[in-house]
Formats: sequence, structure tokens, C-alpha cells
Amino acid sequence: MEEHFVKVGEVSSIAFYPIKSCRGISIAEANCSEYGVDLDRQWAILDGEGRVVTQCSKESLALIVPTVDGNQLKVEAPGMQPLFLPLGIDNSRPQIDIDLLGLSGSAVRVGKDADDWFSKYMGKPHTLVTFSKSLCKPRYLLDHKKHGKKPLVSDKDKIAFANGCPYLLISENSLNEVNKQCTKFECSMQRFRPNIVVSGCEAFSEDAWKCLKIGSAEFRCLHRCGRCILLNVDPETGIRDKQEPLQTLRSFRLVSKDDDPSYGNSPILGRNLGIEVCGSIKVGDDVFASM
Repeated sequence: MEEHFVKVGEVSSIAFYPIKSCRGISIAEANCSEYGVDLDRQWAILDGEGRVVTQCSKESLALIVPTVDGNQLKVEAPGMQPLFLPLGIDNSRPQIDIDLLGLSGSAVRVGKDADDWFSKYMGKPHTLVTFSKSLCKPRYLLDHKKHGKKPLVSDKDKIAFANGCPYLLISENSLNEVNKQCTKFECSMQRFRPNIVVSGCEAFSEDAWKCLKIGSAEFRCLHRCGRCILLNVDPETGIRDKQEPLQTLRSFRLVSKDDDPSYGNSPILGRNLGIEVCGSIKVGDDVFASM
């Protein structure tokens, strides 16, 4: 049956996060591929055991600031000289296996200079890896134990270093409602790390959306985004609060076990999306949704 789409809002901001769990970059328009916004989470940091590092355990990642500088990615952090990474990938480098949240794939090591930079900043040996669409093995959402069987998940849904989906969407009024409930401090949208922010819709209305049309791109709403302790890290200071805003979210955004037991104690905010038709989107685009 053909989907019926209605206008639900418009795009108010777009962002991508070149290095997983580091600072994001706001942009006015984006090309959307099956892996996400171009350059989104194309790099990741591994610890000495080969595990992907995030702010859940290393809050100081919040202070690593990447910017696109011509054909390079400039990386800055407190007390460090800038690091410059080529946007192109040397496909002659050997692949290494990675496992992130139970989804296995592969990556390419960037090189010694990058490893030395991140090791110095982190205070222990670390490795920077990147993802090549033409060389590396992607991670497939169908293999995800919790969300792989959700109705709209398909074999199109593949990712590099994102946790479980290529895109995250949140509405402005959903954040506004969280801030009404969280009395300790006001949360910025950056704390929740969306790719697409939508204005003009009611709080949490994105929970009910099924498919989306934005610009020339089309998306499937795969599942609601379960949130973790990373939310408690202030993106500006890298300091973690012991409770908020995760505690507030748990007070009114938990999913009942009867509805979906896969979320457990993780409250939900935002929708994880998969691409149906690749295309471009921009700030100001109308957002059309089917329910």
C-alpha cells in the first residue's frame, strides 16, 4: 500500500560527527548516503585492546574538535598542536577487524602520526582508524541483536562507526520538553548528537513517524533511539554529571517491557533512520512523514 505523507515540520539544523564521540560540525546542507551524512563517523579511536572508545568511558573526547579544512580534516584539542588528516583514504593499508555493540566490520589504520597524537592526548596508546566504502566491510543492522528484527530494517542499512543506524533525528520541541522536566540545568541539542533537527512539530511526535521525505532524500524510521550515560557528559566542558539528564529522561521516557523489552532501562529520545533513497537535504527543507 502506498504511503500517505503529510508535512510535519522543517529542518532547522544538520550536523555530522567526523570522529566518533568527538565534537560535531554544523552544516547548512548535506549529501545523504546509505552510510549517513558524508564524513559522519568516518573515523574512530581504538584503545590498546582494539575496542572503540567513546565518551561513555573517555569524557575528554568531547573536547576534540574536528573541522573540514579544504581536502583535510583538522583536529584540535586542549594542549595539542593541530593534527591534519587527509579526507582521502590510502587503500593500500591493511584492514583490521572491529566489533562495536555486537556488530562486526573492518577498518583501516590511519597511520603513526595520528596514533601518536591521540595516544598523547589520551595518555595511553590509542589507534585512529577510518572507514573506506570501497575497501572495508560494513556493519549491518540486520545483525543487531536488539533492533535487527524491527519491521523497517533492511539489508540496505549498513554503517561504519555509528552505534546502530546511519542517521539520528530529533525534534526541537522534544528537547524543549526534556528541559522543562530537567531542573538541574538546560541541555543543548549537541548533548544528544543528532544529524537532523526538525522544528514545527509537537514534542515526541517523531515517535510515531514511519517514513520521511526531506529534500531529495527518503528515509525509513527504524527504531526509537535508546539513550545511555553519554548524555551526562557536557559537550562543552567534557565533565560528566552523575545523574542528569539521563535520570530525568528515565522518569518519563522509558519504554514498557510489554511495548518493547529491547530498550530495558534506556529511555528513548529521537528516531534512528535508514536511507531509502539517497539524496541531499538542507536547512529549511520541509519534512514530510507517513504515520
